[in-house]
Amino acid sequence: MHSDLKFAFRQFAKNPGFTIAVVLILTLGIGASTVAFSVVNSAVLHPFSYPNLVQLMVVHSEWIPGRYLGRASPGDYVDFNRESTAFASLAADTSLGHNYIIGKEPIRLYTEHVTANFFSTLGVRPILGRDFRPEEEVAGRGNVVILSYNLWQEKFGGRADAIGQNILAEDQVTTVIGVMPRDFQVYSSPIYGPAIYTPISDWPMLRQNRFRHNFQIIGRLKPGATIAQAQSEASVIASRLARQYPDTDKDWGASIVPLLDDTVEFARPLLYTLLGAVGLLLLISCVNIANLLLARAASRQKEIVIRSALGAGRGRIVRQLLSECLLLALAGGAGGVLLAHWGVGLVGALLPADLPAGSGLSINGPTLAFTSAVVVLTGLGFGLAPALQGARVDLNHVLKDAGRGSGETGRGRRLRRLFVVSEISLALILLVGAGLLVRSFIAFESVDRGYQTDNLYVTPIALDQKKYDDPQNRINFVDRVVENFSHVHGISSAAFANGAMEGGGFTRGFQIAGRPPAPAGALPFGQTQAVSPEYFKTLGIPFLHGRLFNARDNAAGPPVVLINQALAQRYFPNQNPVGQRLEVFFDPGDLSAASKAPGLSEIVGVVGNARFDFDDMAAPPFPRLYLPYAQFPDKSLALGVRTDPGVPLDLRAVSAAVHAVESEAPLTSMFGHGPNNRGTPGIRRLSMIFSALFSAVALLLAAVGIYAVMAYNVAQRTGEIGIRMALGAQRGDVLRLVMGGGARLICLGILVGLAGALATGRLIGSLLFNVQPYDLLTFGGITLIVSFVGFVACLLPSLRATKVDPLTALRGE
Repeated sequence: MHSDLKFAFRQFAKNPGFTIAVVLILTLGIGASTVAFSVVNSAVLHPFSYPNLVQLMVVHSEWIPGRYLGRASPGDYVDFNRESTAFASLAADTSLGHNYIIGKEPIRLYTEHVTANFFSTLGVRPILGRDFRPEEEVAGRGNVVILSYNLWQEKFGGRADAIGQNILAEDQVTTVIGVMPRDFQVYSSPIYGPAIYTPISDWPMLRQNRFRHNFQIIGRLKPGATIAQAQSEASVIASRLARQYPDTDKDWGASIVPLLDDTVEFARPLLYTLLGAVGLLLLISCVNIANLLLARAASRQKEIVIRSALGAGRGRIVRQLLSECLLLALAGGAGGVLLAHWGVGLVGALLPADLPAGSGLSINGPTLAFTSAVVVLTGLGFGLAPALQGARVDLNHVLKDAGRGSGETGRGRRLRRLFVVSEISLALILLVGAGLLVRSFIAFESVDRGYQTDNLYVTPIALDQKKYDDPQNRINFVDRVVENFSHVHGISSAAFANGAMEGGGFTRGFQIAGRPPAPAGALPFGQTQAVSPEYFKTLGIPFLHGRLFNARDNAAGPPVVLINQALAQRYFPNQNPVGQRLEVFFDPGDLSAASKAPGLSEIVGVVGNARFDFDDMAAPPFPRLYLPYAQFPDKSLALGVRTDPGVPLDLRAVSAAVHAVESEAPLTSMFGHGPNNRGTPGIRRLSMIFSALFSAVALLLAAVGIYAVMAYNVAQRTGEIGIRMALGAQRGDVLRLVMGGGARLICLGILVGLAGALATGRLIGSLLFNVQPYDLLTFGGITLIVSFVGFVACLLPSLRATKVDPLTALRGE
């Protein structure tokens, strides 16, 4: 084996151009497949660092009328935790923003409130300090926090003495007791990642709360327990709670969902499609290299004949040729890993923000094992056929052709042509798949979202919980800040909303006055959100008829509501909903002292449908109800600002407008609206970008393969062409002769590729949006592109054939 490798090195040193070309092709193919596997492994197969991930289940409360999976109430969590037998442990968490003072610096931190057994249920421990204790869930007895790794590094310099230090949280002294590992990520909040963890307290009060659904329940199955058993048990518990607490639990069930399905299910199909595209690219690379090796093997037949004459058997020759192929694959694998180390950073930046991989994307052990397997399989894949063909030599044939300088057999020519047809068909399949995804993404992005994202900037606003516990203080804050923005140059409008600026709030059922009560399971529902009057102007949501909110829609005025067009069309068909009255069924936890008591609200206007990031763009617009913030002053606030066209945002002016009203309100950066990079849109964008990139590379490799075969054929047929020209053949005749052979290969490859593309279209049909799997425009356009590239690849060697000098060719014969 050692002598085989030494000889292989000498061969590659004699042919540096060939060696570099093969290694570069392999580097590209193996590097792309390594990056793709790293994404799938990190984002889909192992997105979290929890041990025995398959045992972890999310316990959702299911709102039966709308088939909506959401969070559970604290009271329901207590019952599930007490009565469940399928789970070894059940934990809960809920996230909030809090104001902290670390050292002397005020800062707003995303905080995860967890039960004391939260980390042990997930199977992780702090790397420094200790975990929470059960008694620390009791209000006044805990006052402890655990830091995220990043916060520990940023604010405490990664020092061990951070344990035991005090920080101020909402004017309350708390003690740091632990630090979480660097790669730890909470499954329920992959976008922001909590900066700090604290135990859920006030249990005596929370245990009675069955109105506010703000607890995410996570459970670890007992060994031997199944999902079906857990689901059956949860349904029984939910049914009992519905009977025992009809006012709060009547319309709520329970659904058990594996953690992996709950967090990354939306990304799986498109990421697997990406992996398949990379696999096709790698296959095309192997076919291309096999073609090059076949050409090289034809030129080495005399060498192989001499080896055979000296006693080398066919197996010995095959071993030598395969050793060379594996050595090439090893070099390409090393280059591929280096390329992948650079590529994962780029891909990590392109991944959707809510996909739990992000900065954790890396070339780890499983990825290296995958790459090693790819290297071996690739070396065998592109080397086996040329090695077997090269070892199969006919001594008489080679010696007979010795004067002509070549001895490729008909079998070798057929194999090379088969490889060209394969390259063309595989490239066409990949190109059609990418074309369908690109057209699908364009169709997805062209959906009318119903609001304008240009020049729109949003940010959460953090208010001191004690200072703004009075709802009227929150109302005054909103009114005064909006008034300040009316005097800021370059800002056309500003508004507030509860929750998130775009699509915040809760799904709530309602009853329309004058109609029979809806039966259980058929209650009308819509997404409710409290907004300031300027909300619709700021977001650019069109006003249709009636009126918008104004200053009179306050705590002293009658309760009013705005609805979107989807709700009007679904529940008020063929009639004007303005003036109608409805009752929204709020959870008591949604209401504060300044909120309007549950009762009838008058519909005063209808606005357009707005589709936000989390909406299903393929589904009909979701019904929405908008409430005046002055009548429903929620504690959770978001600010939206729209600048004049062409005017950049002045963050200092924004901060000044807010801090003139509340100097201690931490204001984060304003988030502008470039391309949407969350959820399914982000995955679609990623798949589109890389499918198009891989397809372009595949097309280039196919062109190289066609060119190589045609150039080699011209070189092989130089004598024949010289004879034809000596007998009177014109250049046009030679051009048609050579081009005809190439055209037959291209047409055959296109026919095979179209058949494969039809199957591929059906395979990825569920991933397409407003595009048919057999879209004629895509199929026709890709066919023309492949035909043109093939024509150019054939034309260059054909033109060279027309310049053959008959005398030179005949002299060579």
